[in-house]
Amino acid sequence: MSRGPWPGSHYTAPLAILVVLGLAGAAVALRKVTLRPRAGVAPGLRDLDDRIRHRAGRAIVATAGILIALPLTGVSVAAAGALAGIPCLSPGWSTVAAPALSLLALASLALLGWCAAAVFLPAADRPATAPVGGPAA
Repeated sequence: MSRGPWPGSHYTAPLAILVVLGLAGAAVALRKVTLRPRAGVAPGLRDLDDRIRHRAGRAIVATAGILIALPLTGVSVAAAGALAGIPCLSPGWSTVAAPALSLLALASLALLGWCAAAVFLPAADRPATAPVGGPAA
């Protein structure tokens, strides 16, 4: 049995299928958010509806980012560790590829944090409430 730094197809094929299905689901959700009918015609309600759509779109895109960043972080960390631990590799693999994969892991971890913050922290814009003096939903 051989051992290397890259995950085998028994790991990557199901993971790739899940990521593709998740991204397709995100595309369908974004389409539904953008094509749904407006909540009202009053200018204040249009602004509120646009902010709600923006928040929903941001949450969907950030969730898709988590879907990509989480497995990328894991695979990058595992591959970098495996490359650094194989003594018989040519110097380029252990001195260039392992640090590059470590940087990729850090970048994807930063992306994961940003996406998680976009999903779980409250939005920074005005609250999504009915305008003062306007109809309540």
